[in-house]
Amino acid sequence: MILDLPSELGQLSRPDRMINVLKAAALAWEPEWAGVMLKDSIQLRRFNTRVPFVDWMLYVPGAVRNLAQPSTSIELPGLSTLVVVQPNPTSGSDATELMHIRSVEDLIRPDESREACAR
Repeated sequence: MILDLPSELGQLSRPDRMINVLKAAALAWEPEWAGVMLKDSIQLRRFNTRVPFVDWMLYVPGAVRNLAQPSTSIELPGLSTLVVVQPNPTSGSDATELMHIRSVEDLIRPDESREACAR
């Protein structure tokens, strides 16, 4: 399922607001994963619905710990986690943002999932 938000997020560009949207969606639908991502990120990087796509925010079942700054995690009921990769929406191709994204990917994706995403 894709919830397509407008490119101009208004108040949803505030992390606390978007966290609430993602949290509500994750708790209501209990998906395998869910995320808040920029359309440019999807086009610039390999998007694969079978593996979590890390961009601005991400929900995954299970615990996610040992995140490097500025990334943070919020534990949700049922041993699931909402990861905020950085405080603001991503731009899509910034090198520092990509470094943060990769560090989160390394924590949440087993090697075989990363290989599937690279294809």
